[in-house]
Amino acid sequence: MHFPGAGGREMLDKIRECAAPLTAWYQHAKREMPWRSDPAPYHVYVSEIMLQQTRVETVRPYYLRFITELPDFDALAACPEERLLKLWEGLGYYSRVRNMKKTAEILVRGSAIIRPEPFFRLPFMKRSRSSTETCCVSCQGSRA
Repeated sequence: MHFPGAGGREMLDKIRECAAPLTAWYQHAKREMPWRSDPAPYHVYVSEIMLQQTRVETVRPYYLRFITELPDFDALAACPEERLLKLWEGLGYYSRVRNMKKTAEILVRGSAIIRPEPFFRLPFMKRSRSSTETCCVSCQGSRA
């Protein structure tokens, strides 16, 4: 990390000073979650979408079933909508899984070139940004 200009070194030192106890706490208190044990971009993407407005305890079984049945973008893109909606049943917000499928189809075709403007036109970007967009940029390169 580099902070140019006056005070950059001091700012970096303060960030490191704050990060150390936070990192130590996380290592001690973190919960085991299936998307953390295998942080492939696709797995993180699926978990990010499922976890929007849904509790971790609720998502776990849905996530495991979804990843078992649809282990990658190719499988998600090829999944019939009826089956996809059945896998999602109980999570609500069905537009999310439909947008995931549209996004997978774009990525599988290789027609998504991630640049700032076109990126925000992808189906999954209608409402969610932040860690989801970071994950999807990663997915573009690896299609894991």
